[in-house]
Amino acid sequence: MRESREHVQWLQEVCSEPVVKLSTLRAAALQCGIGADELASAIDFLHASGSLFYYGRDAVGEDAGVLRDHVFCRPAWI
Repeated sequence: MRESREHVQWLQEVCSEPVVKLSTLRAAALQCGIGADELASAIDFLHASGSLFYYGRDAVGEDAGVLRDHVFCRPAWI
């Protein structure tokens, strides 16, 4: 098991990517003691403020599965 500092570093690395799989973000957050409900609240807040994009619950159409499974951590990249 990684030490606490390594957990935080891993989470920072994950969040520095332009696009990250939701499962990877959940795993990194969990290692830092951030539960699923807390992460969902953080993602909702950051999406509402424009700091990241996540269309999981609102995704429709043929690409909905891809959108549900990914978080766009650097919106300017899009």
